[in-house]
Amino acid sequence: GEDLLDDGLSDVPGRKRIAELPMLASLYLQAITPTGTTGPGATGFVLRDADRAPYLITNRHVVTGQNSLNGLKVPPGTLPVSALRVAVHKAGPLGTWMPVALRLGDDEGQPYWLEHPVHGPRADVIALPLGDLLEQGGLDLKTYPHLPPAARMELGTELQVIGFPV
Repeated sequence: GEDLLDDGLSDVPGRKRIAELPMLASLYLQAITPTGTTGPGATGFVLRDADRAPYLITNRHVVTGQNSLNGLKVPPGTLPVSALRVAVHKAGPLGTWMPVALRLGDDEGQPYWLEHPVHGPRADVIALPLGDLLEQGGLDLKTYPHLPPAARMELGTELQVIGFPV
């Protein structure tokens, strides 16, 4: 059967539509400072490696505040980030979310995330291992397939970007 979801965005209240994988796999993130202040929202998604281990994929600037295009400088007033609050699907009916806090590093300040193996911090992407998250149970990590289907893109091809807040 097809999964249906009323995402609240339809022009007809209560109208359900097919919940496609990109819609379900996009996760809302918030940076959390050491004092508990939350920063602006961001997005991420989960990928699994060849061993099926899950990783949260997001932009590196979300967790560091550094701009990879200007020598990794941090804008004035940027607060440090120690954790991410991630809205994750609860197991069960679609559309039920649970906030989970993920630490970004150890007590010595060493990050838990992985960076690009060649470009390092110049690539604005990180992979945060989610092994501990699976131990919490009751969660449904919607993941993209390891190899996405091929898509034919041409100038003028319609494209939908999935993310938050809409």
